[in-house]
Amino acid sequence: MARVQLPRLSKEAQIAFVVDTGADQSLLSAGDSVTKLGVDYQTLRCPTACYGVGGPLVTYPENARIIFGARDAAWRAFEVEIGIAEYKPDAAGEFPSLLGRDILDEFRVVVDRKNGELYLSFDSQLTW
Repeated sequence: MARVQLPRLSKEAQIAFVVDTGADQSLLSAGDSVTKLGVDYQTLRCPTACYGVGGPLVTYPENARIIFGARDAAWRAFEVEIGIAEYKPDAAGEFPSLLGRDILDEFRVVVDRKNGELYLSFDSQLTW
């Protein structure tokens, strides 16, 4: 979970992300953009083609602040350009919001396959 702020649009919400190590850029799903952030697609600019495992997708770049908190109450904010997925009312199989390498590369990532957990740490010290 992360707090997502879209300053130009004056929007803010808690968003659950799926970690996607294959994604160059983080992406807000159309569902999260509409239902959680209340984005009005008429205010978005510069539609851009994006390609991934699911095929081509139109996204709208938007400056964002992504804020993560840790168990010890530390937090860290990232200023990034995030893609907002095109909204299609009749779209089946909506995908989740994706946390890409633009942010993941700033963390130490540990995968605990035995317990089915993934840890993101702001530094080299992991606190469980």
